Amino acid sequence: MTAIPPEFDAFLNVWRALPRVKHPLLPSAHDIVPRAFGELLACMALTEMLAPQNLKIFFIGSRFEMNASLEAAGKNYYDLLPD
Repeated sequence: MTAIPPEFDAFLNVWRALPRVKHPLLPSAHDIVPRAFGELLACMALTEMLAPQNLKIFFIGSRFEMNASLEAAGKNYYDLLPD
C-alpha cells in the first residue's frame, strides 16, 4: 500500500471528522459542508456518480481547475478523458 504524503494531513483531518451515518466509510453528501474545508476548497473537486461512466463534477476549486488547465464544473469527468 502506498503511504499518504503529509501534505494531505489537513484534508484527512477534516474528512475523518465528518459523520458516517449511512455508510461506514463515506459521509452523506449533506454532511460534506464547504465551510469545514476552508482554504482546502481551492484544491478540491466534488463529484457525484449519476450512472456508470457519468461522474458529474459539480464543484471544482480554482487551484484544482488551474492545475488541470480546463473548466470542468458541470461536466462529466469521463467526457474529459482522451479517447
